[in-house]
Amino acid sequence: MTTAEPHAAPRPVSSSRLRTLLAWTGVVVWLGWSALVWWGGVRPVDPSHAVADVRAGRVVSYEFSDSMRSPTRGHTMTLPHPAADGAALAWVTTRGQTFVTAPDIFQHPGDLLHGGGSGPAPKAHALAATMRAHRAVATSRPSSVADRADRIGSAGLMTALLFVVVGPRPRRATRWCWFWLAWLPLGIGVVGWLLTEHLSPASSRSRAAGSGVPRPAGDGRGSGWLGFGVLVAGSMAVSAAVLGFRALLGAGLIPG
Repeated sequence: MTTAEPHAAPRPVSSSRLRTLLAWTGVVVWLGWSALVWWGGVRPVDPSHAVADVRAGRVVSYEFSDSMRSPTRGHTMTLPHPAADGAALAWVTTRGQTFVTAPDIFQHPGDLLHGGGSGPAPKAHALAATMRAHRAVATSRPSSVADRADRIGSAGLMTALLFVVVGPRPRRATRWCWFWLAWLPLGIGVVGWLLTEHLSPASSRSRAAGSGVPRPAGDGRGSGWLGFGVLVAGSMAVSAAVLGFRALLGAGLIPG
């Protein structure tokens, strides 16, 4: 993670403009993806919310769940984990939102984002029967906005990593540093890379100057070890911030 990187020849103006356009496109995609993540996040609610959705004809599909975690290795978001004997009932509405309730577990709805349970759940099964009566479909993996956001997020991360590895040499940090930072939660690292390496005034002046002096290892840029350390500390900080805002504003505004 400390090897010298080959110097790239100065890019023509048209190439610089294309990079700037692509970078702004990436920022816009990130903003859209963030909106999808917020909209499709799992929202724990009271059983009365499920009844209201059923009566209004908003329930498309449902599943039983025993916890809130990634249901498959391909998912990067926290979603209901399917379990036939789960005590929680999750459902997807016509607007693509995911809700979860557990009428047989006496706890605050927000606690479902950190726990769950399994076993007999007659009230949850009664709610499911009502949903079936209103033509909702039972499934082990309801398709929702969260699923689409997850696929977009995974594709965006892989694209960013590809550009970091094979694209122009970064000037603010090494490739290894940005490689680790790209894994920060909520796409923070990817946006930081776009803003500092491609959209900041300093990066524009640097590309225009096109310095012909290669930069050896240890030239003052962030190293891979620094990026890894920031990834660990930053992930914990983001998780703590999300939990804090959720406790302050509620799981309706800060979903899982």
